[in-house]
Amino acid sequence: MFIMNMTDRYRLLLLIELAGVSGGSIQVAEISRRRGIPTAYLAQLVADLSRRGIIAARRGPNGGVRLALDPGEVPVNDLFAAPAPADLASPALRRLQERLGAAWEEATSALTLQDLLRWERSAYRQPEYVI
Repeated sequence: MFIMNMTDRYRLLLLIELAGVSGGSIQVAEISRRRGIPTAYLAQLVADLSRRGIIAARRGPNGGVRLALDPGEVPVNDLFAAPAPADLASPALRRLQERLGAAWEEATSALTLQDLLRWERSAYRQPEYVI
């Protein structure tokens, strides 16, 4: 079972929220309230994602954050922190790490932020009943 670290989880939740705004912006405090992410933590993620050109942020009373790119142009595997290279003395552990890395790349390389948004929306979609 894969365990996602909290930073990656919060980063993805932030970006899913922004992808759902459809070109508009939203305040960090609102994302914090909706997703239960500490505002200070979100501010750090916003700064990082702004530097990387994935989101745009504007300060002030009418400010907020928005995606700088179309959700279909944001590859999921680019959204995770790069794993620190491990100095593994064991050939078995090196081989395991290589296989896990290859599986991760295969699982995420074709996915975009648009895919995550679609999955998020389909999970909350209410069935329509016609009588």
